[in-house]
Amino acid sequence: MSRKIAYFITAHGYGHAVRSSYLISELGRFVEITIVTDIPRSFFDEELTVPFGYRQASFDCGCVQKDAVTIDSTATVHEYARISLENDQHLAEEVRWVVSQEFDLIISDVVPFAGVIGSNADIPVISVSNFWWDDIYRDFPDSDGKRWLLNRVEGEMSCFSHHVFLNPSMKRWENDNNVLKGVNLLREARNRGEELRTCLGIANSKNIALIYTGNYGMESIDWSKLTMMKNWHFIGLYPLKNAPHNFTQIDKSQFTMQEFNASADVVISKLGYGTVTESLASGTPLLYMPRVGFSEYPVLETYIKRFGHVSFITEAEFSKVEWVNEINELHRGGKRGIRLSSDAKTISDWILAIPLT
Repeated sequence: MSRKIAYFITAHGYGHAVRSSYLISELGRFVEITIVTDIPRSFFDEELTVPFGYRQASFDCGCVQKDAVTIDSTATVHEYARISLENDQHLAEEVRWVVSQEFDLIISDVVPFAGVIGSNADIPVISVSNFWWDDIYRDFPDSDGKRWLLNRVEGEMSCFSHHVFLNPSMKRWENDNNVLKGVNLLREARNRGEELRTCLGIANSKNIALIYTGNYGMESIDWSKLTMMKNWHFIGLYPLKNAPHNFTQIDKSQFTMQEFNASADVVISKLGYGTVTESLASGTPLLYMPRVGFSEYPVLETYIKRFGHVSFITEAEFSKVEWVNEINELHRGGKRGIRLSSDAKTISDWILAIPLT
């Protein structure tokens, strides 16, 4: 009997969708998968190597942000309350949809309400993540709203039957029943630096830096200052205001994002799960900014510092575009010798071994 899986993905940025794509590409070789998310289908058309179904829907808000690195805790509480009211009103409808589609398993990265749907549909429901949202919300300023939010999310997460905890995990799970932990879910890629230079017309005398910050909250930065870094050519997925001649906007038509990472001499980014794991998979040095009020940040920072070849700058320093000394120093250190590899097959095998109910 072929399994059918509904894979719920939070729309909090693209990082969860990126890593979910690795696992979906592995699972999709054996089972039918329908992705349930507010991330556009076009993203998965680019990322996935297997057939998939798609349903656009949103059941959580992750964290509402003031800019690319700062969380708005008050707005998050209000938005989660609004979405939760809608979720409760449509729970029976969502359960009917799961049953009508004959799904026998739900995976979630990491939509708490998916646990409630799976529990009510009487099928196994698995979290795949390095944190749960209550881990993040717990660091919000104390208030009645925060206490409601924690109770709500903890209750939803209690409905999950199985858990996969990715490295580096914020969770400490004493009971190993129905738990897989200590595994990596990341994108591996080869260095295609020479091909990239030829494709983009970058001289061999120039070092390549990948700017991977997104464009949210970056509108006020004077990117023309990149011209002062004369030994560098910069690339990025998003257009930059006042972009100079030594910046090229890239797309994923000829290279994957992980290949851009592996082919760059330095990556410049905020510190997120995908950035950390891809940097450790490719060996590429990383210049990073903090994420204010996001409790995953110190866990990621501690983890990547163990491997070296990283450098920190404040958001204010980043905004001044005066970090030539930092990227030159990282480049002198070269690529890391120690590389992480993905455990997507291990995770897939573990999930597919879960008995049908």
